[in-house]
Amino acid sequence: MIEPWRGRFNRAFSEEAFRRALGEVESAAGGAIPFRVAESPVFLPAALLDEMREASLAILAEVVAHPEYGEAVRSHLPAGLDAPPPDPHPQFAQCDFALAEADEGGRVVPRLIEVQGFPSLYAFQHALARAFARAFDLPPELEWLGRGVDEGSFAALFREAVLGGHEPEEVALVDVDPWAQGTWPDFRLTQRLLPGLAVVGVTELRRRGDRLFRRAEGREVPIARVFNRLVWEDARRVEGETPFRLGEPLDVEWAAHPGWFFRLSKLVLPFLRHPSVPRAFFLSEHPLGREDLGRFVLKPLFSFAGRGLVLDLDEETLRAVPEAERPAFVLQEKVRYADVVGTPGGGPVRCEVRLMFLWPDRPVHVLTLPRMSRGRLMGCAHNTSDPFTGHGTAFWPAA
Repeated sequence: MIEPWRGRFNRAFSEEAFRRALGEVESAAGGAIPFRVAESPVFLPAALLDEMREASLAILAEVVAHPEYGEAVRSHLPAGLDAPPPDPHPQFAQCDFALAEADEGGRVVPRLIEVQGFPSLYAFQHALARAFARAFDLPPELEWLGRGVDEGSFAALFREAVLGGHEPEEVALVDVDPWAQGTWPDFRLTQRLLPGLAVVGVTELRRRGDRLFRRAEGREVPIARVFNRLVWEDARRVEGETPFRLGEPLDVEWAAHPGWFFRLSKLVLPFLRHPSVPRAFFLSEHPLGREDLGRFVLKPLFSFAGRGLVLDLDEETLRAVPEAERPAFVLQEKVRYADVVGTPGGGPVRCEVRLMFLWPDRPVHVLTLPRMSRGRLMGCAHNTSDPFTGHGTAFWPAA
């Protein structure tokens, strides 16, 4: 993609520069990155990036601007988690696009795979893209922050989204067993961007009435705001050990309210009518015949990292899903990924691109996270050893 830059990078690629980029991030995070980082960035044409950005903004507006959406999805939400979030929009939003083969003309087109209202990996992606730009001495005419965003404005937007005007000591990043998570480098790098921010396991929190506290230096410190990194699947496993249940009213602000984890998710796919969105149906409502099943994939609505995804569907698989659980699954039309990244000394690679937004009063595209694969699955859990696959960085021509 952007063939002159692709070819130039491939010819100049060195393992030493790649190790230098990883070393910069690992030094800042305080340890080795526990997932595979792709050796090469993706060089995105400006027109393709603009197409994905405009599609993302239209999709986010379609969901958030229509109050009836909130009512329409209630029957698909887990019990006790169907109350609307208190804020009119999330502070964070992400849209994942497959770079797909067009039906005609040979053009690569974006096709929406997923939407998230969850604040995953902002600090890590910021550090990684910057490290690649330095290590490979990429020229200033290649950008890696969103249009109109620079280092200063990114830091200010991120600070406001996470802290909401509070001092870092009053805010806690909360996850289940955070230092055992594969995303732990992002937690360390978030602390570097926001010195004084605590990282706390959800089972370590204490509750007094409707307020939450953390322990620090032998005393209880009140928490005014939670930077929420709780994935529902993980939180459910420890629910009996936590001082609150997700969705329970508390006297605390949320950066990424749990309600947005559910409402801005694969749950939106059957409601969207944008040209970049493949057809999707709830499993409980699908009109597909036997001959259609091979053209769709099955996804649990609220799973992460590809957990529970079924790529090759048949009637037996669908019959195995209990009737009561069917509203929590979506069928999405398959897309045909294009071979878009030419690699030095290897075959082409497929790519999925995540546009990452911060949302003060409007969604602002700040970062871009590609994931690359030679196989059928894009997540880092499925791309652990093949060169030039895994978690990536993206650059594009400056406006």
